[in-house]
Amino acid sequence: MQELQKHYLRVPVATIEYNHNGQLLNTNDALLSGAYTHGQIKITYENALEIHVNLGWETSWEVAKDETTYTLPPGSFCAWNDKGLLVYSADTGIGRIDYAACEEYLFVDTRGHKLQFGPVTLDGSAVFKERKWEIDVVPFSCESDIEVNVGQYWPDRKLPRLRLLAFKGDTDEPEIFRAEMEGDKVSFKPDDDAVMYRITLPEWMVEPGQ
Repeated sequence: MQELQKHYLRVPVATIEYNHNGQLLNTNDALLSGAYTHGQIKITYENALEIHVNLGWETSWEVAKDETTYTLPPGSFCAWNDKGLLVYSADTGIGRIDYAACEEYLFVDTRGHKLQFGPVTLDGSAVFKERKWEIDVVPFSCESDIEVNVGQYWPDRKLPRLRLLAFKGDTDEPEIFRAEMEGDKVSFKPDDDAVMYRITLPEWMVEPGQ
């Protein structure tokens, strides 16, 4: 929710609409028809952010964007803008998951299912942050290996054999962590003692002091 909140806090609302049998009604028509009682609401902000939220407790609501249909069960939402932000707690055909993609990070919670999302595959929840020659991974409750296709993050770079560093809460110095690299894919099983992992260049390619 962190990045999404930046886009709607203190931003004026442009329109509020209510779903009624597949059509969106303005507030006046929603009051007259009783559509407001379903709690299926679309809010558009002046910065072009769109949020669809299902506050009802009986029926799901299907919302389409491009080629993807988001099924919003009771108590779920999806949001996006035209600058690449996509955040949802919804079902896109693989069961309900939590997902957030923006310039700063990718967050995924598969709710226990092993699934692939672009360059990452996992069976729990994790945050992925990519920078120049570094990819940070902060996992939560991942039971099996996390796989990162580094070639999708850096498609125009010839990759050496990369290192995986593990950061533990009681020390500032990371440790080399065992990982498998096949082609452009790095995979590893998280350790309970580590709070964050970093995929980075081999030591001989890192500039002194970096």
